[in-house]
Amino acid sequence: MPKDPYWKEVYDKAQAQLRDLRDSRDEQLADLEETNQEIIQLEALIQHVAPFVSDSASVVVIAEGVAEMRLAEACREVLKQSDQFRTPRGVRDSLEASGYDLKQHNNALASIHGVLKRLAQTPDVEEVETGGKTRYRWAQKRYRVTPRGPSHPAYGGTMTEPPPITGFSGVPKKLKFPSPEKKKD
Repeated sequence: MPKDPYWKEVYDKAQAQLRDLRDSRDEQLADLEETNQEIIQLEALIQHVAPFVSDSASVVVIAEGVAEMRLAEACREVLKQSDQFRTPRGVRDSLEASGYDLKQHNNALASIHGVLKRLAQTPDVEEVETGGKTRYRWAQKRYRVTPRGPSHPAYGGTMTEPPPITGFSGVPKKLKFPSPEKKKD
């Protein structure tokens, strides 16, 4: 029994779209890495130039209320308060300046490294490595790529049509399939 040419065409177009989307994603990820590197360089420049511009310019972030928190919560709060990528040493300095007692830890910097690595495994914290140093920042934007929507059964819908495909921008894009040819009897 010969295969239906319609499904072959659908398959080929879906494969081509998938290949194009993967290529596009790879290009976007490369651009993202380059942008992250530029951000880190500009943040470092700003930190170094700030003392020449203002007497009140400070590299250390002061986070209120961290003295009573556990280390992970305190690190999380320092990252939330800062809009820049921070090294573990920068987080340590901010904790000290905020009144957190680091003497309760045998090796505070190692503990902070461990906390930051665990936090980086969550969607809340971004991790970037550059120049042999790992830096962390509270995630500014989160992208959720999911085929689910109001019509998905998990949301009480009936799925009368295929779910939309969403990209990084969150704008749904539907797959384009050829319309089936009407067969004559």
